[in-house]
Amino acid sequence: MLGSLQEAYWGSDQVKVVKLQTLKREFEYLKMQEAESISDYCVRVRDVVNKMATLGETVSNEVLIKKAKDEALDTFEKFKALVENEKGDSDLIQDVVRKVVKFLQSAKVHLDTPKCFGLDWRVEHVRRLLNLAEREKKIVKVGIHGMPGIGKTTLAKVVCKEVFYSQFEMHCFVLNVGERCQLENGLVELQIYMLQEVSRFMPKEDSQVGVEVEHIDRGKYLLQECLRGKRVLLLLDDIQSVEQLEALGGNFTDFGAGSRLLITSQNQQILKVANVDGMYEVRIQIPRVP
Repeated sequence: MLGSLQEAYWGSDQVKVVKLQTLKREFEYLKMQEAESISDYCVRVRDVVNKMATLGETVSNEVLIKKAKDEALDTFEKFKALVENEKGDSDLIQDVVRKVVKFLQSAKVHLDTPKCFGLDWRVEHVRRLLNLAEREKKIVKVGIHGMPGIGKTTLAKVVCKEVFYSQFEMHCFVLNVGERCQLENGLVELQIYMLQEVSRFMPKEDSQVGVEVEHIDRGKYLLQECLRGKRVLLLLDDIQSVEQLEALGGNFTDFGAGSRLLITSQNQQILKVANVDGMYEVRIQIPRVP
């Protein structure tokens, strides 16, 4: 009976083969439409991929991400050629091109977000705490806390992956801070890593790549100077001490308006010291018995 129901719903094997071939062609030739955003394009791609999955055909995240990036870059090249052929203010044209390049470099491709059962409503809760809609106002700091291994890092990563990066001037995600700080000079190495990450969004002459960091205070100073006045999206994962927090975040009030800071920690007290605007506790969810 199950076989009959499946055939009634999906059709015969031959029909499924034809449907799958049609979807594969649609996936292959799916292009961005005029004035379509990358995120909207990715939604269309995902719809096709989901239909393919119901017919037994899976597409890897690597393939999805490559397709989205290639399409975005192709669209940019067409736009660039069009702009270069236009007569007018060369400075204005260059400014437009720079903005488009920044958009393509920082725009989030909404295809590689892991799907975890029961995570969606938690993600939405943290997003509301971050108050992403208020871009031009105050700095917002949100803490995620809970017992070890309960999913704080996963939740924070998914939240950050769903943020549209182009609304920030810089973004930097520092994972497993506690574990990495146990290594020799671990905190200084993390500061160097952060300097390298934020340097991607700075003019070449201001880059901090290769700068010598002799001690924690030096690294803290350099980070503060790099992040001062910038609209930043920063994730600090598994903070285990106030020292780590201060060394990697510095004086959060120096960040530009609209910045967002997400901190995960087992220790709720650390989040209170950081004076976060909101906290979310990840708890074990015990299913209800009917």
